[in-house]
Formats: sequence, C-alpha cells, structure tokens
Amino acid sequence: MKIHELRREGAYVCWANISGVDPGDTRGFSERRIKKLEGIRNENEKRRSAGAELMLIHAVTALFPDCAPPVAYDADENGKPYFKEIDGAYFSLSHSGEYAVCAVSGKPVGVDIQALRRLNEGIVKRCFTESERGRLTDDASFTALWARKEAVSKAVGLGIQIGFSDIDVLGSEARYGGGRYSVEDIDCRDEGYRMALSRLI
Repeated sequence: MKIHELRREGAYVCWANISGVDPGDTRGFSERRIKKLEGIRNENEKRRSAGAELMLIHAVTALFPDCAPPVAYDADENGKPYFKEIDGAYFSLSHSGEYAVCAVSGKPVGVDIQALRRLNEGIVKRCFTESERGRLTDDASFTALWARKEAVSKAVGLGIQIGFSDIDVLGSEARYGGGRYSVEDIDCRDEGYRMALSRLI
C-alpha cells in the first residue's frame, strides 16, 4: 500500500488506495475500531473502515514517534473523534471508494474524500448556496464542492448535522457559528476522486 503524504502549515495529511487492505488483520488497531469492524457486514465497508484506522496509525506514528499503536481515541456527542492521550492535536478521517485519508492538526481539522458523484439537483437545492449553485457545471465540480462542505463540517465538529446550505465553501475561507475555517482542495492523485481539507483559523 503506497501512502501519500502532504504537509501544510499546521496540518499533516496522509491517504492511500486501500483496496488491498485485509480488514481481518487488526494488528495495532484500537479496541474501538475492532468493535466497529465486528458490526460491519459489507466487506467493502469493512475494508474502508480498516483503511481509515491504518491512515490514523500512520499519521500518529509519523508525527508522534513516542506513541505506539493502538491509538487511543473516542468521539464526542456529535461524532467528532478526538485523541484521548495526545494533547493539543486534532484529527479527522474519511474514506470513499478505494481510498482512506487522515488529517492531523494543532487546531480543529476536517478532511474529506469523495469518489466522483453524479450531480444531484435535489441535493443542490437543499445543500448549496446560490453562489455555489452558479459554479456547478458537472459531476466533478459537484463532487469537489461536496468534499469541501464535508471537510468544513468536520472541522466545525458537527458532521452531517451542520446546515450545509448555511456555509459557502467557494473561497479559501468559510464561516460558521462565528468561526473562520480555511478551505482547500487537495490533489489526491486520482482523477476519480476529490479531496478537501479545512482547519479552524
């Protein structure tokens, strides 16, 4: 498995094609992930979930050499994951299709990867601002903006509970609830996917 890495000021991102991951090999996995895997019946979903854990392990060992797997983490009432034993660091996970990604930052962070999705007019009307709707031209632009919205929602800490139509992600910054969040596209090196990163400013 080839792991790609990207370092931004204040953030680290790693991702990989996890199509060859064996979800039954849980060496170094957290008890939380093992329990989650036991409840997943679909093999592709299992592989993606295991891939996300592998990306988290890779990121933590790259950034915190003294931290040996398994990585201790939990999630708050909104589903936002957090480290239990690493102070001053935040992380975010995402998976889609054959990829999994992890981002770690010293500030609240969100990352999202999406396999190309068909432009859905119903979702556009419910979840996109007027200015965003004017920029949607095809499946690729729809997928890219959706990944940006997901990344911001994860950085905010609300996930899918956030009102997507309340955030505009066209620029390099998005605002929500009095907070400012950076937003950027990440080249995941696969034309079939779009990835985005967001951090609290």
